[in-house]
Amino acid sequence: MNTHFIRGNIINQPELKYTPKGLPILTLNVGGGTEKRRWYHRTAVYGNIAEIIADTPINTAVAMHCNVQQRESANGFKYSNLVANEIRLVEPLPTDTISTDANGNELLIAADPTLSSWGLISGNLTRDARVGDTSRGQVANAHVAINEFVKGESITTYIQVSAFSDQPSFESVASLTKGAYVIAQGMLVINRWTDNDGRNRYDPNLLAESILLGMKNGLGATVSREKVKPHTPMPGRPPAFSNDDLDDADLPF
Repeated sequence: MNTHFIRGNIINQPELKYTPKGLPILTLNVGGGTEKRRWYHRTAVYGNIAEIIADTPINTAVAMHCNVQQRESANGFKYSNLVANEIRLVEPLPTDTISTDANGNELLIAADPTLSSWGLISGNLTRDARVGDTSRGQVANAHVAINEFVKGESITTYIQVSAFSDQPSFESVASLTKGAYVIAQGMLVINRWTDNDGRNRYDPNLLAESILLGMKNGLGATVSREKVKPHTPMPGRPPAFSNDDLDDADLPF
C-alpha cells in the first residue's frame, strides 16, 4: 500500500512535456503544511488532464491522490517523486490560512494534517529501527519496503517512517525490527540532503501518527495508543489517467 493525499498551492509554473509516444506529462511543485510543519512536493500528472491544467496560475490550490514512485536515470541517479492518480483544482477551506516562505511562495496551511499531506503505507522493515539525536530531540527512523505489482512486474518502493520523542508513536517506531510487516499513517514530507557527489537528493519520509503490526493478509495488534485519524478522501471523480497508458521507457525524467 502506497497512497497519499496532498492539498496545497502550486508554487511554480507547471511544465508540460510529452513522451515520444505522445503521452502528456505535467510536473509541478506544490507547497503547504500545518502550523507545526511545512512541506513541498514535486508531483507529476499524466494524460489529458495534464494538458487541461497546464496553464493553471501559481498559488492555485489543488488536491491530489498520489503515490510515491522511485526511478533511476540513465546515469544511475535514483530519485523519488509523487505521481497523481487524480487531481482537482479546489477552493481553500474557511479554516485554511496562507503563509509566505522565505522565497515568497504562498503555502496553503491547513488546520488538520489529514487535509494537508496525509499518507498511508504498508510493507516490511528492511532493518531494525534506529534512534538518533536532533535539535528537536530524539527521533526514531525505520525504513519500509513497499512491494507492489505494476503491469505484472514487482516494484519495490522505499519510504522512511519517523517519529520524534514528543510524539505518541515514538516508542512504537523505535521498537520495530527487521522483517516486521507494518501499516503506518501520518504526514508525508520530503527530506532534502546532499550526496557525496554534491547532488541534491529528495527522499519521502512519513512522520507516523500511528503504526499497526500484523501479517500481510491480516492485521495484528495496534502498537500506538493514539486514536487513528481517518484518511480523508476527495470527492469521487474518474482517474486522471490509467496505469495502462504508461511506459517507463518513455518517461522524459
